[in-house]
Amino acid sequence: MVPYVDNGHLTCRQKNYNFCLSSCRMSVERAIGLLKGRWRSLLHHLAMGCVERISYHFLACCVLHMFNEKKRNRSSYRKYRHSTPLTTNTRYRAKQR
Repeated sequence: MVPYVDNGHLTCRQKNYNFCLSSCRMSVERAIGLLKGRWRSLLHHLAMGCVERISYHFLACCVLHMFNEKKRNRSSYRKYRHSTPLTTNTRYRAKQR
């Protein structure tokens, strides 16, 4: 997708389109940066002879990244769940003392 050229005569709709396109592009660039930080094989050119396999390599990195994120979130949930939460009853008992 190509943004409209800003020559000083853009309509409000065209400016909004350029803004939305820029926001989406930055989100995609951040996501790719995260993947490159985690999977070093994406930093340099992929050593694959078949161009069609590169998209599968990139998709595999995305799937593994999401798997690791879900696993990390579950482990932090377990830590929170096993800690002793401050419930209403313990607060009430603390006030009585």
